[in-house]
Amino acid sequence: MSSRGRTSLVVCIAAAALFSVSIGFGQTSKSGAGAKSPLIQAKAELAKHDLKSAEDSVWKVLSADANNAEALLLLGVIRDEQQRYPEAEAVLQKAVQLDPKSASARIYLGKTYLAENKLPEATEQYKQAKALAPQNIEVRVTLARLYAASGDFTSALTTLNGVPAAQLPAQAIPIKVGSLLATGHLDEALQLADAVNNPSINLALAEVFVTSKLPEQALKMLSAAEVSGKRPPARFYFIKAKALDAAGKQDAALGNF
Repeated sequence: MSSRGRTSLVVCIAAAALFSVSIGFGQTSKSGAGAKSPLIQAKAELAKHDLKSAEDSVWKVLSADANNAEALLLLGVIRDEQQRYPEAEAVLQKAVQLDPKSASARIYLGKTYLAENKLPEATEQYKQAKALAPQNIEVRVTLARLYAASGDFTSALTTLNGVPAAQLPAQAIPIKVGSLLATGHLDEALQLADAVNNPSINLALAEVFVTSKLPEQALKMLSAAEVSGKRPPARFYFIKAKALDAAGKQDAALGNF
């Protein structure tokens, strides 16, 4: 693939929607022991998205122990949910310093860096999280997306290859197909794409194929996306127009534009 094509593919993958990361917070610390502990209450309140009550519960712990790593993690999550990202970053950095082996703290710090568009910093935290929780599939998928967004398709592919094929989330398939194409594994990329039966993923794959200058494959994915019978989004017609134009069908392309 040419350097220009690789750059376009980077942009295509980097523009993909962020994957939400669902994680647990591990075992409750000693300060949180007991069925009615503030930390357990905070987690329950967070689950209901009652951020004010969750924060009140967390401060009950932090007022007595300002270096309680689990309470700081929860406060960081609350600040992240409030979109107070600089505060979330500072709190989560402290949580990581206090408990460097906490995969959850590193994941949420990485998530905050992503929200701040600090991709190198986010990548480093997800790398550390993968080392601590190698079986966490969502961590692997997010890390692979970050690698691909930086143009490191080899690392993206290696990271996704660590996920059993039967457990690979559908949302990760465009990343893997794009990485396979960028590293010269065309047949494997086509085989993986052909097995998809999901309109939204077919559409994402069509965009990857257009960016990779494979318009016929893009049109094939678009046809698969249309089978659902649902009205396609506007993005569908834009990608179809680009694919038709690349395939030399300018009149049909204009109709979709």
